[in-house]
Amino acid sequence: MWKFSKLGFSLLVLATFPLSMPAQEKSDTARSEATLQTRIDSLYNDSLIIIRLKSIEKEIPLTYHPYVKKWIKFFTERERFRRWFEKALVRMWQYEPLIDQKLAEAGMPLELKYLALIESAYKYQATSRAYAVGIWQFIYSTGRIMGLKIDAYTDERRDPVKSTEAAIKYLSKLYEEFGDWHLAMAGYNAGERRVHWAIRKANPKDTTFWEIMSYLPAETRNYVPKYISAVYLGHYYHLYGLRPDTVKPDVFVFSPEHYDEIEVRGGVSLLQIAHHLEIHHDTIIKLNPAWRMGRLPANKTYTLRLPCEYVPKFHALKDSIYGPVPEEVKKLEARLFPRKIYHRVRRGETLSHIARRYGTSVRKLKAWNGIRGHLIYPGQKLVIYVSPRYN
Repeated sequence: MWKFSKLGFSLLVLATFPLSMPAQEKSDTARSEATLQTRIDSLYNDSLIIIRLKSIEKEIPLTYHPYVKKWIKFFTERERFRRWFEKALVRMWQYEPLIDQKLAEAGMPLELKYLALIESAYKYQATSRAYAVGIWQFIYSTGRIMGLKIDAYTDERRDPVKSTEAAIKYLSKLYEEFGDWHLAMAGYNAGERRVHWAIRKANPKDTTFWEIMSYLPAETRNYVPKYISAVYLGHYYHLYGLRPDTVKPDVFVFSPEHYDEIEVRGGVSLLQIAHHLEIHHDTIIKLNPAWRMGRLPANKTYTLRLPCEYVPKFHALKDSIYGPVPEEVKKLEARLFPRKIYHRVRRGETLSHIARRYGTSVRKLKAWNGIRGHLIYPGQKLVIYVSPRYN
């Protein structure tokens, strides 16, 4: 058997694998790197981005600004955010029939659908740190002002139809107030009072978002550029190697053509209806996401959405649907719609903030948790007897 010393083995390796790369390989590598750099430069070239923006601009101006390029790079350079944008784009396409119809009926620009993309990535269950909820991210007060019902049983901010109608109503009001879509968007994000304050501080002759942006909060300064970058990438995602076609859809196509609305008596469970109709419970929950507890109070009638093909079956099985609840349905309901939840108090929260978030009252919160005054502290765990479905 051959034996090599360490020195002999090293010499053998050096002889087999030269230290330097052949001249031809160096040339090919340099050419490839140059081609790659040229491609990267063209993707983020200011002049080319401006040309592309102009080619897709419709009713809402797609103004170029360094912040726009910042957000284009944000969504395309890191894998985590590339994947986020791909998923958000797929969800938007699945809600697109509904959103486009509602916007068209109101005479509003169809490109406003990209606002919901940057607000929530089209997740109907999305909840922000400020407790804004749904695909259009309404806070409690604005949602109520726009006519959305929010209580222990119902949160219409999660309902794609009702919240879209409310968002259109609010955006229409803001556009009428400011006469400029960018300022209307800033008002949607920060509130109209903050935008009016920024206008007074800037005091320009021709008020535009770009002239007052330095007087707006950081989030709002980025809001319009983020929207423009989303519209841009919604049209040019393929140039940046984004692959929404690789994303498995997690929401069915929410099209008015695919569902019908019927009247049902309160007290019936969504899961009980799904059980008798032999439809997957996830489908009926996503069609009726405003039902926070999976069922609504008895002695009233409510509107229920069902896939069109299941409506005749519902009417045929109505007696059994309103009958006793099977045990397997009770177990699933207990898992998906728990009757008792806990909230960990965050810094700066008050009982009224928490009560608004869960659609209950301060009086009930205090009774459930044995609180006499109004003092709560960060880290405190509160029991809440309402059951929004978080997934």
